[in-house]
Amino acid sequence: MILAHSGAVFASDSRLDVAVEADGAGVTRHALSIAGARPADSGRYECQLNTNPKRSLFFDLNVYEKKDRLVTATIKGPIVRSVRLGDEFTVECEAREGGDGTDPEGDVDIRWLHEGRPLTREAGGGLWLETQRWPHRALSKLTVGRIGEGDAGRYTCAAGDVTAHVRLRIRSESDDDENCVTGERSEAMQRDQEPAAAGTAARPPGADLAPLLVVILTSAARAA
Repeated sequence: MILAHSGAVFASDSRLDVAVEADGAGVTRHALSIAGARPADSGRYECQLNTNPKRSLFFDLNVYEKKDRLVTATIKGPIVRSVRLGDEFTVECEAREGGDGTDPEGDVDIRWLHEGRPLTREAGGGLWLETQRWPHRALSKLTVGRIGEGDAGRYTCAAGDVTAHVRLRIRSESDDDENCVTGERSEAMQRDQEPAAAGTAARPPGADLAPLLVVILTSAARAA
């Protein structure tokens, strides 16, 4: 129970407060506020005026606890691209929200950045952004027309705090398609060979040689 009289508030919970405001027309407004609302505060609230007869107004309050959202972002296609000067560059990114599907705020939004600088539709200059949205999923396509030297670098697809990256390289006239593809695959293989991230078990030295050693020892035993 909360009692308010002449600006004084009496309540068992320090999170509760009542603001009283009177206008010149003789109307007094009482506003109840709850600091740090939580699901336990849900229920029916009664505003009762100590008049004769007593008057009451009832309000229903529902407090929902926002659940953690697991969002993923994925670049569609190779993460290293090679484009000649003057050509068009297009990349797609898909973001998904992997919650339980009950969050009414489950919409996913995608942002694009180039070398850390935001890219927007208003930027113009041959830049197009097209985004499709569904509940808990979004697909965004970034198109850059007439690629110039300044368009090379890392493009970032961001969905909340999650990011995915694609790197754009300028292809010279001497580069053929086979060399470009080989270079892209080589860079991807180098990334795969980087040290395991924290929390991932690393393979012990010589683990890849174990099958070969078994075959050699077995063959030697048979020869004996």
